[in-house]
Amino acid sequence: MATAEGEVGKTPRIHSLDSLRGMAALSVVVHHSLLLLPAFWFIQQGHPSAWNWFIGFTPLHMVWAGQEAVIIFFVLSGYVLSGPFWKGKADSTAAFLTRRVMRLYPAYFAALIFSYVLLRPSMPTEGVALLSGWWHLNHPAPSLVPVVVIEHLFMYVRGVNNQYDVVIWSLVVEMQVSFVFPLLIRYMRRAGYASVPVALVVGFVVRHYILDKCLGTLIEPPVLSMTYVWFFVLGAELSRHQADIEELLRGARGWGVTAALVFASVCYTSQWTLFFASRRIDPLCWAIGAAAFIVAAVHIQSVRQFLQLRALRWIGAISYSLYLLHFPILMFLAPRMAALGAPWVATVFTPPLALAVAYLSYRVIEVPGIALGSMLSKRILSVPLKATVASYGSDAGTQ
Repeated sequence: MATAEGEVGKTPRIHSLDSLRGMAALSVVVHHSLLLLPAFWFIQQGHPSAWNWFIGFTPLHMVWAGQEAVIIFFVLSGYVLSGPFWKGKADSTAAFLTRRVMRLYPAYFAALIFSYVLLRPSMPTEGVALLSGWWHLNHPAPSLVPVVVIEHLFMYVRGVNNQYDVVIWSLVVEMQVSFVFPLLIRYMRRAGYASVPVALVVGFVVRHYILDKCLGTLIEPPVLSMTYVWFFVLGAELSRHQADIEELLRGARGWGVTAALVFASVCYTSQWTLFFASRRIDPLCWAIGAAAFIVAAVHIQSVRQFLQLRALRWIGAISYSLYLLHFPILMFLAPRMAALGAPWVATVFTPPLALAVAYLSYRVIEVPGIALGSMLSKRILSVPLKATVASYGSDAGTQ
């Protein structure tokens, strides 16, 4: 998922994007918590009853649109990580990767240990019939099988071995894209406005014609990552054209902004609001919605001011740990509350518990990890990217 924009290079932190990231992470928590309950699992499967159609097949689904929130993370990562490159303030590649690894890995590794310790004890078997099919499909059984441990340690986890925390797949994508991100910037400098369409076509072809043949094989993680690279490219393109977007929106009226955000909400929840359309358009619609929310968070004053509320900024600060740690908490509570005949207790109490544990993880693990990454990157002696811009291609004609 996207992480704090102050971590790479020296560009100013945009607090409204922190808050947007936090809201997206919280929607994932709510999404998973609600899916414990059969009624919400039926909605997710496309079979709601009359009373809950409104919260499932309208833009209200945004509150628990977990799958779509991951797209916000990817587009945000592209936006945030590319900023120093466009401004000529980027670190060397080695320093960039050092910061990125130290930003993602410590909290990730701590989450693996947390999941293993929390979920290894035997789960109650009584009452699990009260839990939805989603829980039965996804509850993990973390093991110390060597191949599973090795894949997790190296953040190279195939779906069949994702036994610790279901959200790990997106961290694998983030890390793999990070390793090629300077090359993506080089590609974008040369491709100009064609960068997003070309990346989109590549992602579409890989997802629909190649990915299925690679599932379960050793090349599954990078192939899966290729299907999401274009979201990072989209975010980077938004960042590159910040000034143009600012100029375009300068005369925007309130009603126009409202209409645009409603349209973005419909796109973002297209799987539900546009249920009559082909599902192949969903990734494009999610990207449109995510891009619009990011643009609004940066360039629309009323949206930016709302997202700078202290509570939202706090959730944004701990959003990475919140995203990582909520799932094992939920999986620990669910069967135990179901055994007591009250699975809804796990749904209600997981979000506040996850917020508390995430804050502890942020203070104890994330903050020191960021500081260590900054210190290590400063010790790396390599040529700054801005001094070797020729090796990445010129910006001429692409701005």
